Amino acid sequence: MPKTIHKVAYVRGGPEDETGPEMADAAMAVLKVVLEVYPEVGIDFVPINAGAHCFKDHGTVVPDDSLRQILDIGVVFKAPTASAKTTTTMPVSLKLRKELRTYANVNELRSYPGVKTALQPNIDVLLVRDNSEGLFAMQSVSPTPDMTVDLRFITRQASQRIARLGFE
Repeated sequence: MPKTIHKVAYVRGGPEDETGPEMADAAMAVLKVVLEVYPEVGIDFVPINAGAHCFKDHGTVVPDDSLRQILDIGVVFKAPTASAKTTTTMPVSLKLRKELRTYANVNELRSYPGVKTALQPNIDVLLVRDNSEGLFAMQSVSPTPDMTVDLRFITRQASQRIARLGFE
């Protein structure tokens, strides 16, 4: 059976993205080994230009062409990226969450038989967190030049949506 190649948008970031590029390189090294062990899985990582370094040239951390590529591909593997040092630009993560309409941060923690760990055996935890509201919305006001106040919006609709996902 021929191998199916899956395209994945890959945001490595740039020199202004702190440790993001280093972390991306380390993650890609691990993925390379995993893909060698599982040759039936084919992934074509498509480099995407996004990160704090883009702000100088594009006025945004996710240029329109980059966003179009990500939306066309539909899957993104993103390194940690820094915010552009401005109060008017949202970070890459928030921009992508809004554009991709994602709202849930889902993390699984599970122990596996035969795998040594410092954790207790028989752990099976699923953490579900909304990442569209609260402080993730990044809404703030500056009543004075010396003060910024973060506004934390929480709606019934978003709370019900994340609770429903958690229980499902």
